[in-house]
Amino acid sequence: MSEIVDIVEETLKVEIKSTRAGIMGTAIIGGKTIDIVDTSHFMKQAYGDWFTNTPDSATHVAERQKRLLLVDDSAFFRNFLAPYLNVEGFEVITAENPKKALELRDAGVMIDAIISDIEMPEMDGFGFVEAVKADHRWAALPMIAITSRTEEKNRTRGLSLGFRDYIAKDQHKELIRALHESLNEGVVS
Repeated sequence: MSEIVDIVEETLKVEIKSTRAGIMGTAIIGGKTIDIVDTSHFMKQAYGDWFTNTPDSATHVAERQKRLLLVDDSAFFRNFLAPYLNVEGFEVITAENPKKALELRDAGVMIDAIISDIEMPEMDGFGFVEAVKADHRWAALPMIAITSRTEEKNRTRGLSLGFRDYIAKDQHKELIRALHESLNEGVVS
């Protein structure tokens, strides 16, 4: 079948990794087995330099075990970005707002880095980075802001509060670069 049959909003968990080009793997959605399309595969075919900063294989294998917390109030964006990061070799857990993220911290959840939206209700990303940096449990973790608020004043504020990098939401290549740089700091090769 080569047509879109339905569109659903669902948290994606790839159950079986695929060896077929263009397919990330297989997931169970609504009780049905579904092939998950690897959009980056087709972007690379259309635009050969789509991911030119791909890490070398040794670095990529070393980062397979890195656990990221993705905090964003948009279910669509979480469900889009989490599988993408998973395919890039990261384990991803998500939180729909900073309060839920801080509950994970308080429950003792261990992570290696945090990716956070800026514009969120109740507590924005600026307040979230301050709360994280104020508590020793996650204070040393690298935090990367992903946002549509890319004005220089917001970037400057985010970096001064403790974000290691401040990236536009549509800059996935930059996000991967920033994650590799942040997670490999202090690693001696």
